[in-house]
Amino acid sequence: MKGLRRTFAFLRDPVGALGSSIATIRERLAPLGSERQTRLAETLRNAARKLALAAGAAALALVGAGYVLIGLWLGFNRLLGPIGASFLLGAFFLLASLVPLAVLYRTSRKPEVASDEPRYDVSAGALK
Repeated sequence: MKGLRRTFAFLRDPVGALGSSIATIRERLAPLGSERQTRLAETLRNAARKLALAAGAAALALVGAGYVLIGLWLGFNRLLGPIGASFLLGAFFLLASLVPLAVLYRTSRKPEVASDEPRYDVSAGALK
């Protein structure tokens, strides 16, 4: 229940909620050394600022993408009619959904070897 209250507080006043979170973190870190505490508080403040800016940018991008989709549908509606426009956009997004799946499939097949470990080609035969 405490998490739900924090979520609603963040939605009502994001800057105030982040500020109170930073204040709470500062109170908990009071026993630490002043230099460490100052550095950590600055890092947390910068991270909270970046998080708030990223959330705002994502929200604006989502709204912009919605308007682009509406514009595309209205444009295709004039050319192809409502059924053709819906079919065309649906087919486009179905095809576009294959791109992240292909990237995921490709990255999951790569062997995970640390960069400092030597790499061996096991397909060439036995190692000597």
